Amino acid sequence: MPEGTFRRYIEASILGASRGLVALPIEHPFDCVKTYMQAFPHLRSPRVAANEIYQAKGLVGFYSGAIPNSLRIAGKQAYRWPMMLSFPSLFSKIVPAPYAAGGTTERILTGIAIASLESFFVCPLERLKVFLMTSNQLKHGLRSFMEGAGGDKRSLRVELFRGLGAVYTRGLVSWVSFLFADHQTKKFARKISGEKELSIKTLMICSVPVGLFNTMLNMPFDIVKTTVQKEHYVQRDRSFGTDGNPGSCNISSNPSSLWPCLMS
Repeated sequence: MPEGTFRRYIEASILGASRGLVALPIEHPFDCVKTYMQAFPHLRSPRVAANEIYQAKGLVGFYSGAIPNSLRIAGKQAYRWPMMLSFPSLFSKIVPAPYAAGGTTERILTGIAIASLESFFVCPLERLKVFLMTSNQLKHGLRSFMEGAGGDKRSLRVELFRGLGAVYTRGLVSWVSFLFADHQTKKFARKISGEKELSIKTLMICSVPVGLFNTMLNMPFDIVKTTVQKEHYVQRDRSFGTDGNPGSCNISSNPSSLWPCLMS
């Protein structure tokens, strides 16, 4: 490893984790409302969802799941930049030149690699976050999750990794679409602006279409993930669907079962 590279990765990890935690108090209530609307689709507006959360839990309810969410955000921000910096250069040495496609192939492989690695870290924290956000119990939320999971280690592991397939599929779509769109947008921006190093203003302009493209592709998979992970238990309902009732669109932790639901 070149001199200074490891230090650069550590600095990127610390800065990324710090950025995630600083923004958490502002972002978390919006994430809570979004998750609540995804879990209960009869709520047709953010205002109605926010009012229901407030009626059930008060202002504190908008910070339900803050602990697992803070761990998830800090962890993701800590590893994402070192991976985004190191993986493309790693794959550029592996991918034959005729298949490099000007760096696009390396970005796609980087997205697949990051999604594959992060799913096992993110899934338990996502499950706890969504469970607490969609639970009507303000106090002893984590304790009620542990008790409801059955108490033994195997049942707890099943519950924590519930929706792993949905998390992986969402991560795969999110990372690949983001890295692909980011690379292509910046490539186009350099071409029309003539800038070798893009300015802050150009980068901010580029972020708008990249964010919109990534969100539009990612949202359906995020809804499926929330539906799978909301407040109920695999052990109590082994034939659950999008509304928790047998006979509805069945979703399991098998990624292949996501597609019929999305297409129905």
